[in-house]
Amino acid sequence: MRAMGRNMNKTKLACFQVKHKCMAQMQENQIQLQQKVTELEDVILKMKNQRQSPEVGENSAARSVNKRSQPKCVLIDWAGSEEKVAEGLIMSSDPDELVNESRLGPTDVKVLIVTAIVPEAFLWRPAINMCTIEKAVGHMVA
Repeated sequence: MRAMGRNMNKTKLACFQVKHKCMAQMQENQIQLQQKVTELEDVILKMKNQRQSPEVGENSAARSVNKRSQPKCVLIDWAGSEEKVAEGLIMSSDPDELVNESRLGPTDVKVLIVTAIVPEAFLWRPAINMCTIEKAVGHMVA
């Protein structure tokens, strides 16, 4: 007890030893919790990267769509005039995916309409509340 300093007695020594043990346990717990946090952050990152379904709904544009990562496309009037009617982003070409409650099919593509060049042009596959390009801006179409 002399090495511990002046006024050291058995009671103070016992308190000091308990305090030291508690501190060591708290440090171990903190290290374990930090490891769990980093593991959970990794899992969340992986989940964010794997999520491909839109956040809002099947036919509306997702809020977090990174427009630079999706291939751009130009929609041409299907009536045969070869006129550009809209610009969009290709979201999917999976033939089993649903757009406006119908399957895409082997030759179709799911497109997010970004801008309307000819707003009164008709959609190739009209939906319940969308029959022209103007009404389809911001929505998914086949």
